[in-house]
Amino acid sequence: MEYLTTNLCAEHRSDKITQIKKILKAQKEHMVVVSTNLIEAGVDISFECVYRSMTGLDSLAQSAGRCNRNGEKNRGMVHLIELEGENTGNMEELLQSADVTRKVLSYYEKGGSRENLLAPGWMNQYYKLLYQGAGAKMNFPLRDKDKNILDLLTVGHFNPNRRNLMNQAYQTVGKEYRLIDDGSFGVIVPYRKGKELIASLQEEADFGEMKRLIRNAQRYTVNVRGNQLKKMEGLLQPVTENIPDLYMVAAPGAYHEQYGITEEWEPLII
Repeated sequence: MEYLTTNLCAEHRSDKITQIKKILKAQKEHMVVVSTNLIEAGVDISFECVYRSMTGLDSLAQSAGRCNRNGEKNRGMVHLIELEGENTGNMEELLQSADVTRKVLSYYEKGGSRENLLAPGWMNQYYKLLYQGAGAKMNFPLRDKDKNILDLLTVGHFNPNRRNLMNQAYQTVGKEYRLIDDGSFGVIVPYRKGKELIASLQEEADFGEMKRLIRNAQRYTVNVRGNQLKKMEGLLQPVTENIPDLYMVAAPGAYHEQYGITEEWEPLII
């Protein structure tokens, strides 16, 4: 069994995915993969069967894309399940998406449809229900700006003297918009080259060389939410005083081979 999570650095996840693909291709043993929703996009991997906890139909479609992806079987099986006691956090958008899926499922079952739940008709109904009356919520106001996301993507920074009618402020939106405003920070982990990159950053004095090392360290960096920093006190520390908001794993075992960065002390002591 393998576990995929963003608590693992990108290089570590890639190694795991490569190993999973080898086992699946060999077809000599069963493979079970437990994953967060990172597997929904950009991961070219195929399973005979997929179990997905309750979510939006759009996410379900992404998960289904990992089932019988390469047509190895006549058909694959996708199961949408309700997990008892699941910690869904407080993300309103995700909870709303799951609630809308439940409504669509209710219509689907009452109508006795034999059509694929992910067919265009049902997906259209899902999106209509999801965005029904969502007007103001879609504006996404920005801090320190007198405009919101919708304004910037339509009229942009309107200037009556400009001849160009294409004023959409894509660059500003890209910089300012955050789906989750969690004050996250990067943590370089001692996986493979990560350990020597940490040592190089601590010894380097040239700013240009520091930037190059930080770029190289991206594959060995895990983003951690700001509210987790206090919980992980003693496990993480700044790489160097010269680089704000860049941390490293400071305690042996704080980066687990299977789970990635963990705030649990117990598994580190064993």
